[in-house]
Amino acid sequence: MGSLILTQPAIIINSVDLTTHIDQITIEQSYADVDVSTFGTTSKLHLAGLSDNKFTIAFLQDFANGSVDQTIFPLVGGTTSVSVKPTTNATSSTNPAYTFTVVVLDWKPIDATVGAVSKSAATWPITGNVTRATS
Repeated sequence: MGSLILTQPAIIINSVDLTTHIDQITIEQSYADVDVSTFGTTSKLHLAGLSDNKFTIAFLQDFANGSVDQTIFPLVGGTTSVSVKPTTNATSSTNPAYTFTVVVLDWKPIDATVGAVSKSAATWPITGNVTRATS
């Protein structure tokens, strides 16, 4: 059984590589459960409805030029492209690239506790489809 410990992914947001400022990501793909049962059926019948995908990310905040806050702050209220690969190696069947567009609905430029690393986490909806490239 294969296992992967994710240590060096590639995470590009709005064409900026922010990988070294991120310690958690999740791409969640889900579909609405549409009940299509009719009279006369003895069990519920289901179809997949509209997708409702989400991208969750946790940043270690950085206000340096070209870094986290300077990249994300101007995107709030708009959309941006995201690309994620398990490793920094070339895209392949064993290192697929997931690309999608998110709506940046929220941003916490400062979310801190005394004596702790300043982090900023967000969950943004994915608008449209998630694509998976293998070449």
